[in-house]
Amino acid sequence: MESNISTVLTFRDFKEPDGIAAFRAVDVDSGTPPQKRSGSTCVVAGQNFYVFGGSDYSGAFYGDTHRFCFESKKWTCLVPDGAGPRGRHLHSAVLRRNSIVVFGGKCGSYLNDMHEFNIATGVWREFKTPPGCPSKRFGHSAVYQPETDMMYICGGYDSFGESCNDLYGFSFKNLSWMKIHPATGSVPPLLQHTAVLWQGSIYVLGGYKQKPFSLFEFRLGSRSWGIVRTSGKAPNMRWGHKAVAAGGFMYVFGGGDSAICYGDLHIYDFANCRWERRIAEGLNARYFHDLCLVETPRQSPALVVFGGRNTHQFLFNDLHVYPLDEELYDAPDSLLQDLRGLLDSPEFSDVTIEFPKEDNKRIYCHKSILCTRSEHFRAMLCRSGMKESQVGVISITNVSYDVFLRFLEYLYTSQIQSDVSFEMVCELLKLSEQARVGCFVVRR
Repeated sequence: MESNISTVLTFRDFKEPDGIAAFRAVDVDSGTPPQKRSGSTCVVAGQNFYVFGGSDYSGAFYGDTHRFCFESKKWTCLVPDGAGPRGRHLHSAVLRRNSIVVFGGKCGSYLNDMHEFNIATGVWREFKTPPGCPSKRFGHSAVYQPETDMMYICGGYDSFGESCNDLYGFSFKNLSWMKIHPATGSVPPLLQHTAVLWQGSIYVLGGYKQKPFSLFEFRLGSRSWGIVRTSGKAPNMRWGHKAVAAGGFMYVFGGGDSAICYGDLHIYDFANCRWERRIAEGLNARYFHDLCLVETPRQSPALVVFGGRNTHQFLFNDLHVYPLDEELYDAPDSLLQDLRGLLDSPEFSDVTIEFPKEDNKRIYCHKSILCTRSEHFRAMLCRSGMKESQVGVISITNVSYDVFLRFLEYLYTSQIQSDVSFEMVCELLKLSEQARVGCFVVRR
């Protein structure tokens, strides 16, 4: 057994990195930091870093709320244990406007309650659980979309003893849950994974014993799942890692598997679908920690890591920052990602493509892009007298929704990011010839 573990360590942990990520400990001038813990959650609002919940190795679950101010370098316990929501770990938390919203988790029993902490008043309140809410669970992920005022809950391990691959949306406008049924695609069960929201898509990475270790994308506009084809040095299989997205990049730190605990930082370039790996210096490897992005007093963005644990049964309550290199943080060219975000987005759309044979599924498009990229669409939409140019609706009956969506992805970006079969490639090549589109390349 020892020789097998040694082989795993050699193969996984000593992969040549692309550089060093030098983290530094944050100086604390006053206040008492939270007790050492793992499985907590954090959010950042302005110069303030908030921590809720978590657990220790004795089986105690924390329900306290703490704040660290980067400007004053002071820790403050805002709500002591027992005065807020029930203590828990492996729950989720998102920042919504001036509030922190917590869902689910585990505290001996499984939970699906939802609580909101008002940052201005320092008061917690519980949402009533409406019909249709997700089952009780922990180890799930959550993202918040400000434009629609929606929170999305993905995966987790529920009270029925199963890992979930479902997706729920909560509307703060209507105070209602809805289960989201994908129009196309699916994902395996997701537990102790991580998720970020970027350009109208939810990106989900990894999870407990997920093989192969993949990056999935759920497009909110088309409600479709797909595997993102990437290059570079992607993370190894792991769980308990954390990720944030900003400036055209996704940053993934830490995590663990059955053999080791990781202390590396992976950086994913959304525009070029490429990974980089950096060795993190200045802090211990860990999993079930917290990761956030903060604007420091010098106005330079930085990653913040708090707490967590390692495979030697050691807990942390340290706070470290990694200032992001400005050249890396400011993406040199986000055009492709911006265009990809427009596809199937109702915002600014002036052309709708319908599929009558597939329950009238729709794809929202933009006349200027279609006409610029395809002679076929230019003739259809720009010449007077044709019905499509007057009503702005195109009916498609001889091509499937999935194939046409991938075709439009190419028109918008000159790339196809999601995995496609050989049969679909053949259909795409045929369709590109009919639409009089130039050289068609599927990015593998």
